[in-house]
Amino acid sequence: MKQRRHLVISLLLIGILIGAWLYRNAIKEIIGTATVQSTDLSRLKYAQLRLNQSFNPRSVDVRQAGEQPKLSDYRLGGQQGALVTTNARRQVVGLALLDTVSGGDNHFDNGLALNLTLSHVKRLLGSHYVMFDTERYGPVVLFVDKVHNYRLLLGLDATKRVTALVLYNRRQYDYQY
Repeated sequence: MKQRRHLVISLLLIGILIGAWLYRNAIKEIIGTATVQSTDLSRLKYAQLRLNQSFNPRSVDVRQAGEQPKLSDYRLGGQQGALVTTNARRQVVGLALLDTVSGGDNHFDNGLALNLTLSHVKRLLGSHYVMFDTERYGPVVLFVDKVHNYRLLLGLDATKRVTALVLYNRRQYDYQY
C-alpha cells in the first residue's frame, strides 16, 4: 500500500514537472505580467490611430479575415506591413507593424519603430517589461499597461533589434503570439 502511494505521488510530481516544462513560456508570461510595473501605453498612436478609437476604413484599406471571430483585420493602404484589428463596433483593438510600409509610416508617433535596438526602446518606454520566447516571433519583449489593459509586444531578432510591433487591448483581443 505504501509503495503504491509513493508511486502515485511520484508519477503526479513527474506529470506536473513535464506540464510546467511544456508550458514554461505561458507560465513565464503570466507570472511576469503580474509582477512587472505598469507602462502607460494609452498615448501610443500609429497613422493617427490609437486603441479604442473608432475606425472608418478608407477605400485603400483592405479587409481580410481576422484571426478571431467577431474581429476584422484591415491592411492599411493595402500593404502587408501595417494591420488594424477592429471589433464588431469598429473600434480599434489592435495595431500591428510587422514589416516596413513603403510610402507610409514605419513608426509609432513616439518614435517606436522597426529595427530599433532594445536599448533604444528602453529609453523610449522604460525598463519595465517581460522577456520570453514565442513560436511566432522567437524572443519577444512585452510591455504591460495595467490601468488600460493594453499590451505592447515587440518581436526581436538575434541582435536584439525590433522586428515586429503589436499594440493590443488585452480585454478585447487575445492576440496569439
